[in-house]
Amino acid sequence: MLGRERPAREPIQDPFQDSLANATLCGGPARLNGRWQDHPVQDMTGSSLKILLALDGSDYSDSVARAAAQLFSEAQQVFLLSVVEPPTGPGAEPGMEGEVIKAEHDRLDALHSSLAEAHFGGRDRVQSIVMDGKAAQTICSQARSLAADVVIMGSRGRGRLESAFLGSVSEDVIHGSEVPVMIVKSTKK
Repeated sequence: MLGRERPAREPIQDPFQDSLANATLCGGPARLNGRWQDHPVQDMTGSSLKILLALDGSDYSDSVARAAAQLFSEAQQVFLLSVVEPPTGPGAEPGMEGEVIKAEHDRLDALHSSLAEAHFGGRDRVQSIVMDGKAAQTICSQARSLAADVVIMGSRGRGRLESAFLGSVSEDVIHGSEVPVMIVKSTKK
């Protein structure tokens, strides 16, 4: 058998052939359009690309915006999305909810403006969206309704045990999104 060539086989149909979902979640080579590539995200550049940045308003939002700007500098449209979940629990006082939510909307609008200026050269192709709701569900529905090509979001890097108890928005978006999701891993300071 050594030295003999193997007979040609029919190519196996890859259900992810036209999707970058598997490519954006791994750090190494991934299959894209029927061939293996080391950095498939680079194939998603172009002037018609729409990216959705899901930002939680934390210190990590700047890292997410910086990574998106570097990887997708030629994107036609950039949507900065933050979701405000109504306050619940022991500290939530009746009647204060509206004031707290309005203050959070204002803070996130200001954050979006500064990120647009710092990383995307202003607001020409950037749209700021601040919504109320459940974060993962809202991110997935907005990605669909905006026809985004990719969702980019951060991960705080909680361990498995902590994520199991507290939940993980990024994990819920990965499983619920119809478009590829890129996670920008935070570095602990």
